[in-house]
Amino acid sequence: MACALLVSGCSASGPILVDPDTAPPGPSSSGTETDAGTISSASGDAGAIEPLVAADGELRIAVVGEVVTDPMVASVVRPTDMIALDLLYDGLTAWDDDEATWRMALASTMSSSGDGLVWTIDLGHRTFNDGSAVTAVDVVRSLDRVRTSEGTLAAARLEMVSSIAAIDETSIEIALTSPFALLPALLSSPVFGIVPDGPADGSVGSGPMVRETADLLTAREGADHIDVRFVPVRDELDAVDLQGQGAIDLTFVSSKFDGPVDETHESFVEAHYAFNVRSDALGDVAIRQAIADAVGRSALSRTGFSGAALAIDRLVPAALACVDPCGGAVISAHEVAELSVVYVADDTGREDRLARDLVAQLRTAGVEATATGYELDVFVEVVGRGDFDLVRTGWVGLFGSPDSQLGPYTSVSPDNITGYSNPDFDALVASARASGDPQACADAGTALSGEAVVLPFARLQVRALVSDRVEGLELRADATFDVSALRLG
Repeated sequence: MACALLVSGCSASGPILVDPDTAPPGPSSSGTETDAGTISSASGDAGAIEPLVAADGELRIAVVGEVVTDPMVASVVRPTDMIALDLLYDGLTAWDDDEATWRMALASTMSSSGDGLVWTIDLGHRTFNDGSAVTAVDVVRSLDRVRTSEGTLAAARLEMVSSIAAIDETSIEIALTSPFALLPALLSSPVFGIVPDGPADGSVGSGPMVRETADLLTAREGADHIDVRFVPVRDELDAVDLQGQGAIDLTFVSSKFDGPVDETHESFVEAHYAFNVRSDALGDVAIRQAIADAVGRSALSRTGFSGAALAIDRLVPAALACVDPCGGAVISAHEVAELSVVYVADDTGREDRLARDLVAQLRTAGVEATATGYELDVFVEVVGRGDFDLVRTGWVGLFGSPDSQLGPYTSVSPDNITGYSNPDFDALVASARASGDPQACADAGTALSGEAVVLPFARLQVRALVSDRVEGLELRADATFDVSALRLG
């Protein structure tokens, strides 16, 4: 149900995601990076891109590389991808910012069978921007394209879907392998937007905007809101410099950016170290809990992500509070043998720094540990063999529910690399999915926390620089926003 953020993770055969800070689509970064992995806006060739004059009614957003308009290939951790999808295509449901839950969008009604295994959806009378009707066939084609795409988070999140079929021109039936009451909320993600037949290039869409040119989205006929222009930049450094010159209105920055930001929002991205409960050293839950208690989560969060993340000590998003330094317990040396920590070595050196910090904390607590960074292909083999005690992982959710954080630890999940298997926990997760009750999710999270299977330490934030002429911008967890609420001064 979720994917390892740092590539392996899940399982050798599971879906893979890239780290949003280190591998965005487009040209490789040529920005200035310090030993601490930070980006400074004080240097660099700011003339690489010709600054645009501020246009009335146009929000200018920096984009590295090309604008992505196809839900099947978009990255859920790339803000500009999610913004483009959200503006070009509506889904069956949408996220309601005021109510913090889903609402109907292209769908007029959604209902599930008594056993929760079949959802029936009726469409409202909606059209694409070219005037053609949005039909059940369009919905089936759109969702099946994403569902069958290989190695994507969107496909993995629909793993409980066994079939999607058109009943008639305006009705759809979605069959599930197990009850999932959160399906309407999940389908509110922009990656499940409904696209027309033909190329998903944004020239025809179901959303509030249409792609007029390669980099310009304009309001569809009848809509009353600003236009959006994506301004191509070489890298984050160029974007920050152009933002400072007044040539860009909105720039999303990674954890490598150490300057002040104007807007932040807690994201669905978490960073973890997961335990291998099958290892000789970590088979005892009391040992795992002692190790988890000994690690300072705030220190790890600062080491890895500076001010771009919140320190966490629980998986369930509703329980994010963490008393600094979230650790510091001492473990008797005889209680645990030497621990091995494995991770994917990255070009920025961040994963090396994180591993060194973790090892130093463990040694201070009385546990000898060594850390090894691998190239991706070797890492996958090592994790697949279970040849580790702790492994650097992370997960990305698509909507506001802890389900995506909990699912990887069920005994049937292909993403479960920890070896943890507990029928009671499986039952709690199944109950939470069937009922959609937030408390049921929290109960499952509490149960997993008691087993000390994973050591979560950071939840990343969406961070952006915003020009003074932008009013009414409120970012969501996936970096999207309500374009109708924006005003430009």
